[in-house]
Order: sequence, then C-alpha cells, then structure tokens
Amino acid sequence: MLLAELQHRVKNILAVVRALANRTAENAETLEDFVAHFDGRLNAMGRTQNILARTAENGVDLADLVHEELLGHAAHFDDQVDVDGPEIKLRPKPAETLGLAIHELATNAVKYGALSTRGGQIKVTWRVDERIGNPRLALEWLESGVPVIDQEPARSGFGRELIERGLPYELQANTALEFRQGGVRCVIELPLNDKIAIREKNR
Repeated sequence: MLLAELQHRVKNILAVVRALANRTAENAETLEDFVAHFDGRLNAMGRTQNILARTAENGVDLADLVHEELLGHAAHFDDQVDVDGPEIKLRPKPAETLGLAIHELATNAVKYGALSTRGGQIKVTWRVDERIGNPRLALEWLESGVPVIDQEPARSGFGRELIERGLPYELQANTALEFRQGGVRCVIELPLNDKIAIREKNR
C-alpha cells in the first residue's frame, strides 16, 4: 500500500513538473528566461515540502502553507489567485494533513481546473468563527472561469478520499467538495483546539 501511494505521489509530482515546464515555456521569450522561471518554480515546490516537514515550535503559518503550495503549482498570483485570511498558526501534523489536501486541490486545478487555462481564477479565503464558543477555522477554495468540468466525476481519487474522509478522521473536520459549473468549490471547517492550532490566550 505504501509503495502504491509512493508511486501515486511521484506521478503527481511529475505531472506538476510537466505542467510547470509547459506553462513556463508558453511565456518565455528566451532560453535563459525559461531556465530562470522554471528553476524558481521548482525551488518553490521544494520550499513547500520544507514547510510541511518542519516542526517549528511556533507553528506553521496557514498563509505560508497556501502560498507555497500554490507557487509550487505555477499559480500566477497577480491575475489568477487571491489568498486572504487572518493569521493562523497550525501545529506541524495538522499542517501536513491540511497541506496535502491543498496540494491535491492545486494538482487537480493544474490538470483540469482553473490553473489549466489562462481564464481561470482561484480564491482561497479563511476566517475564524467563534459564535458558538469553540473557535473553528472555515477555509474555502473557490475556482471560477473553467469552461468545461465534469460535475459528476466517476472516479474517486486519493485527493477526494483525503478531503471527504481523511480530514474528518484526522482533524475532526467538516468538508464539502463540489464540482460546479465554472470550477471546483471546497469548504473545510475544523476546530481550532490545542491539538490543531497554537493560539494566544487573548485571541
């Protein structure tokens, strides 16, 4: 099972690298320009793995987690991606699990969604809901501008299983994954307890 999952992850990484190369080549005017941009995006992928692997005592910043993963998938923040939300410090293990879910969403966007077309847009936002006494993190991934999307995909891959089953099991999260006209919408809500996040007492 571990070998099969390793093979799956390698295939995903190779698919992302291929997409990076193709997208970089489309906009490069010279070979030197291509090398510089391609190298930078590969380095971004490496930084993503580093931030997920660290076990820093002050936690993993959610904004850094989202930005690094999207940068690793050749997202153009100036015109294709909008990321916004308050400062949240996640503990290393929950950050790794949530980061993997974001990775799967980004991989899907590169292959089939908003990052597969120049007209696509991704908006990633999150907020803290404290109305019911116990604070909860509500994160939304919203794609738009995708001309064609299978609204009822027959195959349930690793990413969908992770979001719909893995996150509820690992993080006690409530999740919703929709394949809508225009792109994917994913909502992830999870408790901000001491096992999930590092929060200041006065926050």
